[in-house]
Amino acid sequence: MSWSDVTKHGAGKVMQPTSRWARMSVDTMSIQEKIMCELKITPATDDELEQRLEMRHQSVSSCRRGCVKKEWVQPSGETRPTRSGRSANVWELTATGLAKVDRILA
Repeated sequence: MSWSDVTKHGAGKVMQPTSRWARMSVDTMSIQEKIMCELKITPATDDELEQRLEMRHQSVSSCRRGCVKKEWVQPSGETRPTRSGRSANVWELTATGLAKVDRILA
């Protein structure tokens, strides 16, 4: 499913917010898309994303890195402790990443 498919229903009609979130909860979104939607809600560490998305570290960190390479996600400048007590970068959407997510959720 592409980003543009998330908000469309039928003959190009825009879905209501509750319908969009319900559709997004179905496991058809890419991990990058899920990460970006989570980061729109609030910046997070990889560890926090792993917990919120119920995904493995390898999946989250590699897909988040892909978002960084595409300039959709960047370090916020903050760090927070992980579950193991180590310091981790807090990630946030860039302006480009926010625009991409907003196009989907509009």
